[in-house]
Amino acid sequence: MNGRKGRRSASGDRRGKTTKSEERPRRTRLVPVLRVLGLFVTFSALVGPWWTLGIRGTGMAMPIEGRTDFGLWSAITTVTTPAGTTVSSADYDSFPASGGALRVTLLFLMAAIGLDLGGFWWAWRRGSFEVRSRMEILANIAGVVLAFVSAMYLFVALPAAATADSTSMHSPLSAPITFYGFTGTQTLGGPGLILGVSWGPGWAWYAALVGALFLILASAVSVPPTQSDYNRKRRTSRDRSLHRS
Repeated sequence: MNGRKGRRSASGDRRGKTTKSEERPRRTRLVPVLRVLGLFVTFSALVGPWWTLGIRGTGMAMPIEGRTDFGLWSAITTVTTPAGTTVSSADYDSFPASGGALRVTLLFLMAAIGLDLGGFWWAWRRGSFEVRSRMEILANIAGVVLAFVSAMYLFVALPAAATADSTSMHSPLSAPITFYGFTGTQTLGGPGLILGVSWGPGWAWYAALVGALFLILASAVSVPPTQSDYNRKRRTSRDRSLHRS
């Protein structure tokens, strides 16, 4: 009887405890969700505007309103006047300095997506999203850093590049614009011309940062806890059980 009772007690203890092999799937269950979200948001940044330039005012006694969205592939300009609205698209041959900064941003982002896709495929093929080698840790860190750098590089490089291209950015403008930062406003005046100019990040710039955040969370969760973490958790669970009894 005592033997059976002891065995039942032991089995009850085993059922009450979370073993290392049982806890790992719980810890890594969120990793594919976070990685898919990170990749989706980062992919969306490939097609959206990273920087926008808007104008509003009066030119030649006519109200003018315009906007240029700078993506990684081209710039789309929309100008509205009493005569109507015109939409045009231009590659970065018209904006060589800004285009150069955006192309470098594109390289950073593509490298980040390539690393993250490769890591996702490898984990899916293996059947486990738990990081098991130092190389996987380094690849995850590199993907996160490159996604973050893509946004920060443009933040630093584009104002000077846009200033160099300012004479050709908007056809209604005849005066150059000095961009003192990644976001800002300026008023232009001249013969028959009064324009308010504003510029700042587009939604794709924010998407790159959000994608990097999701990938940071996925990388953090995918690293398995150390043995000391499990031992500490077991001690805490045991202390709570003793306290209840």
